[in-house]
Amino acid sequence: MRKLMSILVAVLVLLAFSGPAFAWVISEEDYAGQAPVKILINGKEFTCQDQKPFTLYGRTYLPFREIGEALGYKVEYVPQKGPCRAIISWEDKDGTYVNLYPGSTSMYVVPQGDQSKVYRKSIDIPLVVKETNRTVLPIRPVAEAFGWKVEWDGKTRTAILTKGV
Repeated sequence: MRKLMSILVAVLVLLAFSGPAFAWVISEEDYAGQAPVKILINGKEFTCQDQKPFTLYGRTYLPFREIGEALGYKVEYVPQKGPCRAIISWEDKDGTYVNLYPGSTSMYVVPQGDQSKVYRKSIDIPLVVKETNRTVLPIRPVAEAFGWKVEWDGKTRTAILTKGV
């Protein structure tokens, strides 16, 4: 009986950690067969060259570097040792930056580079890394941290980002 309970507890623990919040390495099989996702930035269509945008778990994912640069940010990927693996960061012209960690459901916003004002913002789905070593992120929480308005047109499968228009 004790052995059966141990197995049951182990299975429950594995199931608890197998959901989308912990599945931060994905493959194309996870979103195969989807219609293409379009991106509009201030009314102009943006085409990702390296990794096509896709939806997963009800979120639109875009390639970290390409979309960050398209929005005008300095983009950094800093490899780390240990479970974190990397810190990825977007920084705008006034020094505000956001740090994200693959697999984490938190991002850290540092307004105008002032460490004393840093705050943590929870996101409901993590940044993920594809099997091809491409980092993709759910665009809404990151873009909104920089003041972008993000909308989704489900009929045309278009992510619409606007700022300062």
